[in-house]
Amino acid sequence: MSTSSVVRVLVNTSFNDHEPIVETSAHALATLQGWDLDAACIGEDLVQRF
Repeated sequence: MSTSSVVRVLVNTSFNDHEPIVETSAHALATLQGWDLDAACIGEDLVQRF
């Protein structure tokens, strides 16, 4: 008999710190550059700052 576990995750997708909700990839990239963020998931891609 096998067991399984469930890991629940809450992901905030809005980036809304005094700005409207991010709606495009270009806006998400601009937000990533302007804020102190390390990475952003855009679609299936992980974009990281170096």
